[in-house]
Amino acid sequence: KEKWDVHILIVHRPLDSWLQSMFVEYRLPGIYRKQLRIWKKWDFVEPRQETFPQWFEMVWSKLDNVEGDPIGTMKWYEEIFGSEAIHVMEMVIPNQPDITARFICDTLSEISEAPKACEYFTKIQHKMQKRNHGSILSLNEDLLVMKLWNEVLQRKTKHPYTKEIKKVWFTRMNKTEDITRQCHVLGRHEATLKLIDYMSSKNLTFAHDLPSVCLNDEQMTLIANRTFYTDKVMGMNPRSYDEIF
Repeated sequence: KEKWDVHILIVHRPLDSWLQSMFVEYRLPGIYRKQLRIWKKWDFVEPRQETFPQWFEMVWSKLDNVEGDPIGTMKWYEEIFGSEAIHVMEMVIPNQPDITARFICDTLSEISEAPKACEYFTKIQHKMQKRNHGSILSLNEDLLVMKLWNEVLQRKTKHPYTKEIKKVWFTRMNKTEDITRQCHVLGRHEATLKLIDYMSSKNLTFAHDLPSVCLNDEQMTLIANRTFYTDKVMGMNPRSYDEIF
């Protein structure tokens, strides 16, 4: 009976960058609905407006149970298939080809040559990199406009995202006038884009011009310690502790 030659591929992503990506994935459903390609409204039932430190406190204690421990996963497969069957790839390597091309050209070549596929993915590298760098969400700007909406604007209008014809009564020179006008309040994403344009025109940045909520020293140390240990065990080019922290 023919046997399968099993190989296990594990992609290693440093914990410090992985946590940031996990935070983006957590915030995304509160901003954008992928399947319908629509942006969420002001009154979305689950806006997911936690800051990064708040989210970190929510997930850190249960990280291994929810997302899995990378080293534990590697050791588990090693016990079943042997260490020679385990191949670890770095998800991102500065100034190196995309992970797909590295898999086809490098990792796969350890098992079975694939020269035609390697040639193809090497040729389309610039297209893949352009695609990957284009999907950036404005998490900070969205957080700011939602804060403004919840604490200020929500009290001033009952129709946050539609155009309404309203009658405005006011007294001027002892005369009461009935004025009909069209009132349009910006949608959530539209407001976010305008905030981005405004900050750009004024050379304002979140890093230097607005107050920030940051991880405390204890949280930073937790991330640095675990990132350093995981890099050392799994990483092809492990960083020093000073490079991480």
